Amino acid sequence: MSLGYMSCGGCASKVKNALEALNGVQGVQVTLETGLVNVEYNETEKANPDVFRDTVEGLVFDVVA
Repeated sequence: MSLGYMSCGGCASKVKNALEALNGVQGVQVTLETGLVNVEYNETEKANPDVFRDTVEGLVFDVVA
C-alpha cells in the first residue's frame, strides 16, 4: 500500500501501530521517505487490504495505491 504525504516519524508510527493492532497482522513496515507500507498478515475478516485501507484512512491519511 502507498500513502499520501507523511511528514514525520510520528505519522509513520501512528500508521504502524494502528495496523499492528489488527487481528491477523504479523508485521508492518512503514517507509517514511516513500510513503510505502508493507503489511504481513494471515488473511482473515479483520486483516485484509480493505480493512487496512479503512484503518489508514480513519487516521486521516490518503491511500494512493
